Amino acid sequence: MEKIYKVSFNLSADDFKILENMATEKNLSLADVIRQALSYYKFFDDSIKKQSKILVEDKNYNLKKVILN
Repeated sequence: MEKIYKVSFNLSADDFKILENMATEKNLSLADVIRQALSYYKFFDDSIKKQSKILVEDKNYNLKKVILN
């Protein structure tokens, strides 16, 4: 069985509202939104470490390079 950790941290009112809104829009728990965000962060961080390019395509098929440090 996977070990589960209980984590506590502080958020500003604005950040908490963003978290709440995202959870509501996606019909997810607050914890699930944070888990999803962590997964996205890891993907971007791993990509940066590999010196990969990250591109975003809009609805008109235009590509934009995402620059992260």
